[in-house]
Amino acid sequence: MKVRIKHIGCGMNEPDKQLAKDFIKFLQKHIKLHHNVTINFLGQKQKNMTTGSRTDDSVMNILVKGRMNRDVLRTLAHEWTHEYQRINLGREQGPDIGGKNEDEANAMAGRIMKMFENKPITQSDLKNIKDEQMLYDNLIVQSGLHKLKKIPTNIEQTSEQMKNRLGLITGEIEAGNSNKSLLTELHELLFKMVRVHLISKNAAAAYYKNIKINFILFKM
Repeated sequence: MKVRIKHIGCGMNEPDKQLAKDFIKFLQKHIKLHHNVTINFLGQKQKNMTTGSRTDDSVMNILVKGRMNRDVLRTLAHEWTHEYQRINLGREQGPDIGGKNEDEANAMAGRIMKMFENKPITQSDLKNIKDEQMLYDNLIVQSGLHKLKKIPTNIEQTSEQMKNRLGLITGEIEAGNSNKSLLTELHELLFKMVRVHLISKNAAAAYYKNIKINFILFKM
């Protein structure tokens, strides 16, 4: 996985550029993307963006000029999380304001900044989280930070929820439910389970293939 960095009229000095590089390495380590991305640090907004945006060809546009470094990095973490959602998890884009993806990206960006700044993440940071908790726990366990730092997770509860949801989705499909969204959710769920070591990648692929065959047969 490679990250291509461009500075387009953004006015970043060398220390700022180095800080951004360090943060990108942190993101690469803890929120693993498996494909090449481009990050454009911009001096002015592009069409239809506020402070950040991403494209379907994995280009992240981050507004720099007139903003504090911390705000720039937070925006980058936000867009990086969207990249993870769209590519790693295979989700649809969703609305720009509100909605599951946007709420997750906002929450994750805040927590990633705390982790980067070595600030403790407390239980209060985890309040009022639904599906986002699963993403958060996945990332913390995938990165190993639950062992290296005292970062609280609900990973045991999350693991049980994933197993229960897997059973429900499988049951729905085997009962003849031909809703395509079930198959999409199954794929996403299985590979979440891979990332927290509940199942091997090969086992997840085999399980999905078998259920997909049943899904196609039930539709015939």
